Amino acid sequence: MHMNIRVASMILFPLMLSGCFGAVATYPVECEFDYPIKNYTYTKKDWAPCNGAEVINFSKADFLSDWGAPDEVVQISANREMWIYEHGEEYCGVVPAVGVLIPLMFPVCEVFDHITFENDLAIHVHLRRMKEAGAVMGFPRTGACNTEDLATCPDGEANVK
Repeated sequence: MHMNIRVASMILFPLMLSGCFGAVATYPVECEFDYPIKNYTYTKKDWAPCNGAEVINFSKADFLSDWGAPDEVVQISANREMWIYEHGEEYCGVVPAVGVLIPLMFPVCEVFDHITFENDLAIHVHLRRMKEAGAVMGFPRTGACNTEDLATCPDGEANVK
């Protein structure tokens, strides 16, 4: 019995030291909020709470400059339209790590941004972006501005889809 514990310890301990022990999950989060937002970074690549962040994209010209042309434009009323940016499907799932990474992920999570403009100004955003959570041997999977609230909706509530 003691030999099995020693053998297991000899196998697991180096794996834990190498950093290949833990798991990371990737899943979509959907948010809707009115624009502009304060202390929040919202760009084509990043979205997260960020103290002191300034609104970068506000007018149609700003979005065109930073994001490029939308994939689709839907006319809602005479002075209101929605720009749709489709980011396609991204991989979501779990990646457990016990010595080696075992990706259990599939490209099934749809990611998009819908920005509603009134006249020339952005007034509302509906997005679905990917969020990652987990740790591999004590190293939390984080990034962006505020790692405690990484990739959360501006109102603090996210709808996990």
